[in-house]
Amino acid sequence: MDKKIIKFFDEISKLSKKQQKTVSDLSYFQYQVISYLRQGKKDKIVNLINLDKRTSRAQRYRYIKHLIRIGLCKTDQFGFVTLN
Repeated sequence: MDKKIIKFFDEISKLSKKQQKTVSDLSYFQYQVISYLRQGKKDKIVNLINLDKRTSRAQRYRYIKHLIRIGLCKTDQFGFVTLN
């Protein structure tokens, strides 16, 4: 197995059960958004929606709203999304 995957699972095992459930519930698109935001970037929801075209636009919007609702991301007063 790839060493990066093993390292990923090692880190996941250190999380609480609630945090593990949160990670397991994320979609591929949500991982893309988090990866994009981890690069020190912040962007508007409209631009984040354009990261991937595999799901409907409405579903991508709901995925981003879900990240905000569970506390992984936040919006500032100007409407930019950043990691919490």
